[in-house]
Amino acid sequence: LHNNLEKHLIEIDSPFSVVETFGYLSGFASSNCSFDSYNDGLLTYFSTDTDPKSKNLNLGLLRENIISIRSDISNNNLQLFFNSEKQLSSRLVSISDWSRNYILSINYLIDHKLLKNTLLLQEILHDFSEISKISNDYKLDENDEAQSSYEEISNYVVASSFDIYNESKQGMINND
Repeated sequence: LHNNLEKHLIEIDSPFSVVETFGYLSGFASSNCSFDSYNDGLLTYFSTDTDPKSKNLNLGLLRENIISIRSDISNNNLQLFFNSEKQLSSRLVSISDWSRNYILSINYLIDHKLLKNTLLLQEILHDFSEISKISNDYKLDENDEAQSSYEEISNYVVASSFDIYNESKQGMINND
């Protein structure tokens, strides 16, 4: 799915990389909200000067990716595909980009009252905000300590996505 998504982003001349898009879609996937409830958030995110209404956007492909990500999250098996990048600095930049775009989708959900703004969510968003600054605010060394730090950050991001998924699912049950 990632390859198809990357090809589609090129086709629609999206300003976003596949990593940024994966982060954005992961936020929606971890919310338990229906695809239709945040459809406008997707259209707005992908709108460009040449396609302001995102008419060329393949919503079916986005839905498939979100379903796949949600399945991975619900099974506590989310994999950040960029973890396989050889250079640590590339992985750090990717997790920074992923986190920044994850925050965008979660904020969309909160702003549109699709996701409750809980203390846990605020703490995670604050941490993700700090993670999103890695590529700008921190020196990216290639050493064992930096590798260990990256692994901790990556594990935290995955665990936090799972926590948001569970909290969102619990919130939906309590609202029924």
